[in-house]
Amino acid sequence: MNNNKYASRTKRLLNWLIDTVIIALLWFGIILFTSEFLINIELQDWIEKVNSFKISFSVIAVMFLYYFIMEGFFKTSIGKFITKTNLTTVSGQKLSFYNVFIRTICRLIPLEPLSFFSKEAIGWHDSLSKTRVIEMKISQISNN
Repeated sequence: MNNNKYASRTKRLLNWLIDTVIIALLWFGIILFTSEFLINIELQDWIEKVNSFKISFSVIAVMFLYYFIMEGFFKTSIGKFITKTNLTTVSGQKLSFYNVFIRTICRLIPLEPLSFFSKEAIGWHDSLSKTRVIEMKISQISNN
């Protein structure tokens, strides 16, 4: 058992919004770079020629890599950093790459965002990976 304070529903929503914008910008940057410089095709032509499956797959790949790298190496994301929250296991320990992998995979569960309507705003990607988003303590903030 740990004595960490769970992040509020509002902070969780802000985390998601900020991270979603970052992921969209990363995706767009990668697509722009690869279409213009690597395969020498105009972005508009690429968008017209690519089917929705390939676009969806590329967005999912960028999202997976973003969360896996950020949470795996830094135990936070840009959204969590801005809202002064971070990740821990339910027992209060630091996350392992296994926790992060399960957490990231679970984000792909259809309707997963609906799981935040529970009393404590704990998503399936939290519960299935045995992780929690918590408020940073003053000592953690000053160390970052």
